[in-house]
Amino acid sequence: VKTLVDAFHASNIKSKLIVAGSGPLAKYIEHLSYDDYRILYLPQLPREKILGYERNAIANINPRPLNPKLDNESVPSKLLEYLSNGVPIISSKFPRLYGPFKDDVFWIEDTSLEGMKKALEDFAASDLEEAKRKAYTARMKAFEFYGIEVQSESINHFLTSLSSSTNN
Repeated sequence: VKTLVDAFHASNIKSKLIVAGSGPLAKYIEHLSYDDYRILYLPQLPREKILGYERNAIANINPRPLNPKLDNESVPSKLLEYLSNGVPIISSKFPRLYGPFKDDVFWIEDTSLEGMKKALEDFAASDLEEAKRKAYTARMKAFEFYGIEVQSESINHFLTSLSSSTNN
């Protein structure tokens, strides 16, 4: 998050960056927001407010650092949340989601300060209507691959296999 905020601060982007939440960077981001009117820091917000910001954003940004061990054992829940809301996404390349969403997300090729700045500026210079089309496609795929019906079917299959294995 620090690299994202620093990259945005160093960029020429006219839009605002809204950072919500709390944590060890709270004071740093709050201080930087006093120096840069484009950065808005909001402390912990209710879930409804966060969803409102996400759904009305120009883009949702997921700067998650890549860690092969962690990536094998976890799910990028924030990225899945962003995929489901139909707003353009700028994200680091989570390996398991890059393939299916390769053309639907604005991927951060390099998570260094300069790489992040380039990704933000490239998005800002892109065609907003095309970005919205990508976001719509990402949303459709997210529900097709990970929606409630698909997950229910997988759970049902799993439970059925457990039941049949205990009967043998």
